[in-house]
Amino acid sequence: MNSNSLDVIIPLIIVAGQYILSKNIRKKYLGAILPIAFAAFMFYRYMTVGSKDIWGFLIIVIVGESLLLEIWDQQSKETKLKTKKELDKIKAKDRK
Repeated sequence: MNSNSLDVIIPLIIVAGQYILSKNIRKKYLGAILPIAFAAFMFYRYMTVGSKDIWGFLIIVIVGESLLLEIWDQQSKETKLKTKKELDKIKAKDRK
């Protein structure tokens, strides 16, 4: 594999991982792992290898963090909604 294909595959794996980690209802803070790891990795890369282009770096970090946190929030809301619907179904069956 060349570098260009890895530049596409790695972010897709990260987003898929964030999607999976964010769906866990019992351990909802698992969704925080990848945003924190992403921020730490980006700051590490900036300090060691970075081209000292602060604006480009900030844009990448802000967009990346926004995407990961939005996935976490959406999955959390979706899971709560599904859980509420299931509980409502159970309550409705018990009332009959």
